[in-house]
Amino acid sequence: PTYARAGVLLLSRALPPEYRRERTARFAVAKPCVPPANASVTLFRLGAEWLALDTALIQEVTERRPIHTVPHCRSGVVLGLANVRGELLLCVSLARLLDLESDIPHDRVRLDHRRLMVVHAVQTDAQRFAFPVDEVQGVHRFNREAVQAPPPTLALAPYSFTRGVFRWRERTVGWLSPEALLLHLNRNLS
Repeated sequence: PTYARAGVLLLSRALPPEYRRERTARFAVAKPCVPPANASVTLFRLGAEWLALDTALIQEVTERRPIHTVPHCRSGVVLGLANVRGELLLCVSLARLLDLESDIPHDRVRLDHRRLMVVHAVQTDAQRFAFPVDEVQGVHRFNREAVQAPPPTLALAPYSFTRGVFRWRERTVGWLSPEALLLHLNRNLS
């Protein structure tokens, strides 16, 4: 009964004089209109670079698996074969393809974040393959109008895999073109 009486007194007291004015001012402010998200990507890190691929391409993100080398295969991007759920998948180095060999000292790399991403372009019926990444952040939705053109230095490269760049958590993320990436990978594999 003592607590019930104290609760009734607390809840039935008069409002402070400034309360209504503060609440009215707070709720009267118009919220900024944010355009709806119309693109979905999976964010991942290779070395120090944050990159994104269309979510429709990513079939699975799994823990790192042992990668077994393929005899007589000396291609720079092919790492070997990895067993993912009982299926042997060709494992490629996206870091080598994009010339992003890790410049982070090995003592600063967190091994518990390293993953293997399985990619398959269903609409082109391209080959399924996997590539190791240093970290996967997850799916991110954004508005395509927020994407900026890639830096001019990337346009001078012999192969441009970047569709554009966008901001995410104070970082610049390179949005990779799946068509260019798959085309170049298929050329390197044959």
